Amino acid sequence: MKSADHISREVDAGRMMLRNQWQWILLLSLFLLLSLTVNALLFYNAFIRFPVKQFIWTSDAQAVCEAIPLAEPNISQARLKEFAVSSAVQLNSYDYANWRALINNALSQSFTPKGRDRYRAALQESGIIQKVVTGYQTVSAVTTDPANVAEEGKLAGRYYWRVEVPLQIFYRTNVETRVERRLLTMTIVRIDPSPINPNGIAIDSVISTQQLTNQVGP
Repeated sequence: MKSADHISREVDAGRMMLRNQWQWILLLSLFLLLSLTVNALLFYNAFIRFPVKQFIWTSDAQAVCEAIPLAEPNISQARLKEFAVSSAVQLNSYDYANWRALINNALSQSFTPKGRDRYRAALQESGIIQKVVTGYQTVSAVTTDPANVAEEGKLAGRYYWRVEVPLQIFYRTNVETRVERRLLTMTIVRIDPSPINPNGIAIDSVISTQQLTNQVGP
């Protein structure tokens, strides 16, 4: 038979175990509450405050600024013209040996996927690459006049510009240089910026029109 002192010690031990259990329950409850709070904050930041599919736009890689919808212009006329001129000259700067890599590089930097396909198809149809390769020619270009924004507006939910770039294109061989004057009419549209094309604009189509009479010189 247990003595009163033994029973008292068992009761005290039971009370201590119960108190320890409640302490563990309280500690686990606090940990669970903290975990739920952290997860809620992560969910809020990931899907509401900073959605994964949105950019954090910056001005000069410093101040955070508001993103501009694709249906609105995001670039100045001066930068737009500079982009058009640079792309036009780059497209018409290649030679018989490196034409594929140089043209593909220009297309990947400045064109939409559909624009790239259209330009390649038009280039293939024109036969100009075959002439350059078989004639061992080097092609270069310069602008003859400033670029002109002929039209702008909204089309299919995107802002667009039609920019005219007058070019003088030189086809050089060891024997002669042929000069061709052309007007490139580019349809430039808003796109989401990317590491390859951070401008937020890209060329969707190009129409090349011959001007005046071609010249051939020594």
